[in-house]
Amino acid sequence: VASAIGLALVKIPFAAAVGLVAGVFNLVPLIGPFVGAIPAVVLGLLSGDPIRALWGALVLLLVQQIDNHIISPNVMGRTVKLHPITVMLALLAAGSLWGIFGMLLIIPAIATIKAVGSHLWSKRRVREAIGEAIPDEMMPSVVTESVVISERVTTDGEEADLVAEETVVKRGKRSARSDGASRTSRGSRAAAKRKRSGSR
Repeated sequence: VASAIGLALVKIPFAAAVGLVAGVFNLVPLIGPFVGAIPAVVLGLLSGDPIRALWGALVLLLVQQIDNHIISPNVMGRTVKLHPITVMLALLAAGSLWGIFGMLLIIPAIATIKAVGSHLWSKRRVREAIGEAIPDEMMPSVVTESVVISERVTTDGEEADLVAEETVVKRGKRSARSDGASRTSRGSRAAAKRKRSGSR
């Protein structure tokens, strides 16, 4: 539309059709803008005014530069939340490497990569924040250790050494050491009773 209006102002014949052709060829990287300007130059020369042909070429060049370097990067950047300079460099690189298909696909590809990266980074930050919010002493931990408890039992004037070993599991600050000691004490008393009964 801008090309057609500009060509009409410099009195290029068939300005609307020439502007449409220039807009279509503007999608083709590198050579597209130059090919799109050929009809305007030819029609300007055929009208018998070389200056008009020059003005037509300048109008198309100006419109294409504004579109490629200002309008398109800003529109695409706001849509996919990318900086306009990033969009412009990506379009130039993709157009040079893969042509028009690269230019059509590079921005969605970059937007997808950015979205996935932002999601993964956010999850990592949340995990770090949760880890910092919980003190170390409140974090559950399991520690396994062996406790050897010795008890001397006197039975009918004889002393017997009873040694019991058991595994105590600690969770956080809570320890089962006292429970293990009480269970060992009960086991020792039961063994003493059995020995006393046998001696009788």
